[in-house]
Amino acid sequence: MTQKLVVGVLALLLSTTMVYAQKTASSKVPAEVKASFNKSHPDINKVVWELENGAYEAGFSEKGVESSEVYSKSGDLMEQK
Repeated sequence: MTQKLVVGVLALLLSTTMVYAQKTASSKVPAEVKASFNKSHPDINKVVWELENGAYEAGFSEKGVESSEVYSKSGDLMEQK
């Protein structure tokens, strides 16, 4: 019984995480956000964008290191990971 409960809770947490961040097409990312990212990373061509609580997260690889940055709708850098 406890194993089923643990699996159920894990499934619920996983589904909540999936809803939390949604992949977003580059065409739907505001120009200000893309301009700010491109100014900081002019050589990065492959970016995966996600919409996360009204902010835009850019996932990318730079010099073999996976990184991400979160930008406000106006293009301000809010967080680096």
